[in-house]
Amino acid sequence: MPKYFKYFLMLFPFFGFSQELITNVANRVTTSLNGEWNYIVDPYETGYYSFHREAYDQQKGVQNAAYYSNYHAQNKQELVEYDFDKSPSMTIPGDWNSQK
Repeated sequence: MPKYFKYFLMLFPFFGFSQELITNVANRVTTSLNGEWNYIVDPYETGYYSFHREAYDQQKGVQNAAYYSNYHAQNKQELVEYDFDKSPSMTIPGDWNSQK
């Protein structure tokens, strides 16, 4: 048994998970994400999880409370606790520490 285990350990790196390299990047259609981006710091993940601790993207239907939906209130009675239009922005590419 130990003999086979030793061979298994020698072959293990070949069976490991690896990502394939992206090739031919120069001939692919690309989209630049450079520019000014608005951000919202979400330390409690309220923009991703509901109050039941269920991820918004795993639920059926449109979830207006999810930050990624960028929902805007239709009237003054509606409660929307985030607004990317009024949130701070930073230049991308760039790092957080030098800009804020």
